[in-house]
Amino acid sequence: MFTLSRIAAFLAAATLTVGAVALMPASAAVGSDAMQFPPKQAFSQALGSKQAVGFFEEKNGRCHVTLMVAEAFDEVNGRMPASAARITTAIEPLQSTMVESAEALSLKVTCGADARTVSIETTVNSVM
Repeated sequence: MFTLSRIAAFLAAATLTVGAVALMPASAAVGSDAMQFPPKQAFSQALGSKQAVGFFEEKNGRCHVTLMVAEAFDEVNGRMPASAARITTAIEPLQSTMVESAEALSLKVTCGADARTVSIETTVNSVM
């Protein structure tokens, strides 16, 4: 189980990743083509006022995804989120799971054909 200090450390690392996300190619933009990630490589995506940070591991032919979701880093006041929710799921090859925000954005995580990659795509929802 994650302790509060481990979550805070994870989110601190995530904020560094957030800066890197701003430098990602245009394909990482909302509604665009999916970005692919290998096992254990962190990914980070804004979902409105929330930030989703995660990674995956291949286990038993599936993509085991760990995703932390919290309020986005407050750049104006320099405040870290107080807490986060951890989501873990196993996705079969060529299957997807969605995380949707109340702000009409979705994060779609798709397991690759051989469970050696995941693709991450953010889309705008038409109806919530």
